[in-house]
Amino acid sequence: MITDNCSFGGNGLDFGGDNDYISFPTNILSTSTNFTYEAWIYVRSHANWARILDFGDYAGDNMFFTSSIGTSGIPRFVINVNGAGERQLTAPSQIVLNTWMHIAVTLSGTTATMYINGIQVAQNTSFNQNPSTLGATTNNWIGKSQYADAY
Repeated sequence: MITDNCSFGGNGLDFGGDNDYISFPTNILSTSTNFTYEAWIYVRSHANWARILDFGDYAGDNMFFTSSIGTSGIPRFVINVNGAGERQLTAPSQIVLNTWMHIAVTLSGTTATMYINGIQVAQNTSFNQNPSTLGATTNNWIGKSQYADAY
């Protein structure tokens, strides 16, 4: 794991700028099918497509979890395999600002489920993509995006 300019405060990381992110090794998800991703987040603003995680090779061939679709504040999880289409899981409402929140996404078979503070907020039972369909990804980040207009 490589960190770039992230500060450690208490028991967490503070991603305070555009160059703050964590990078994971190539190929980290190439055999993953079912998984759970969870984190505690503290969102200060509904920044344009702000990434909680983004694993892939380039825009359009990646798996990402954003805390805000555009600047709406609505979280979304996506696996987008170039040529095979995009699968989405979208919460029905905004993330609350300036409050610690627990977020989680699970994928089991073709069922993806999103939880916020332990409550199921979204489910997609036709989620036929998984991390292994992306292959050996090279850009595996927490706090950074494959897309130039997001971070």
